[in-house]
Amino acid sequence: MNGTSEDVLAGLPGNKTIPWTFLKPLVSLATLNMYTYGEFFVVNIPALFVGFFTNTANIVVYCNMGFSESSNVNFLVLSVFDLFYTILQFLIRAFYLPVWKSLDHGPFLVYISHCFSLASTVVICGSAMMTALIATERCVCVVFPLKVKTLLSPKRNLCLTMTIVAYHVAFVILLYADPGPPYDAHPKKMAFYYISLYVIPTTICYFIVLLSTIFLIYKLRINQQWRKKSATQSGKTSGKEDKLVKTIVAICTLFIICSFPNVSVFITQIIYPALNYSNPYLNNVLLIMFGVALNFQAISSSVNFFFYYRMSSKFNKTFSTLYGFNTNKRSGGQEGKASN
Repeated sequence: MNGTSEDVLAGLPGNKTIPWTFLKPLVSLATLNMYTYGEFFVVNIPALFVGFFTNTANIVVYCNMGFSESSNVNFLVLSVFDLFYTILQFLIRAFYLPVWKSLDHGPFLVYISHCFSLASTVVICGSAMMTALIATERCVCVVFPLKVKTLLSPKRNLCLTMTIVAYHVAFVILLYADPGPPYDAHPKKMAFYYISLYVIPTTICYFIVLLSTIFLIYKLRINQQWRKKSATQSGKTSGKEDKLVKTIVAICTLFIICSFPNVSVFITQIIYPALNYSNPYLNNVLLIMFGVALNFQAISSSVNFFFYYRMSSKFNKTFSTLYGFNTNKRSGGQEGKASN
């Protein structure tokens, strides 16, 4: 009998006198395999195609729009992180399919999936930090409207963004270089990096975005009420600012909803330490919980494009020009003017 497994289960309520060999997993392997196939075909494959197209379009459009506005730089970097995540998420799931496990090279494919999962933690954390930066910057603009150009100059914004990028480049190098292969043979060291470089920063960013979004919604409503009463405001400028705030609120709200499962799993593991991968009774449950959380993350990484396209007229116009949309309407309008 394995003493380590027995010790793990001993921490579970009601299991102190029951040998772990007599316990079946709470979720059977057959159920886990069924869930794995379902999420791969229903979520992962569509998320790959949608996420690859939308994030590639975001990158191309924002590069063409230029970087005179700090928001363009932030949205561009966020799209890069999201693009990497959609690709990594698909590769993780593709190599982890149950069909490979019965083959001779099945364990190697599972190991490759594990290696990709290390990189996915980096891009998830990067996406969370960029969303927190975007939300925080907009809050600063609302609180200190007269000092925005001083506090958030393009140079300072670029430095903040590059710091986040540099942090995650160092993060991914450290993850792969320090433990060294095989990466599943250093559980204690990887757990330390996982908690300190991924769990804690991601959770902190989540609550920063949550509080910032609540504040932005509150200020947006106050500003709209004030503008209804005031007749001396610049409609064009205020409308542009409102659209930018609404875009950020929409992105942050999506982030809050889709990151909640991930953060809730972290908090649950802190409250109930027995929920871990070394526990044979709850191992499959944890795999499904993280599977659901990462699927929500894939959705979050795939649909920001639609907020940009709907709420930013400049993004809409640039995208339509680059990808040839609305060309018939423009040409038709020009022909009508020529005939008149």
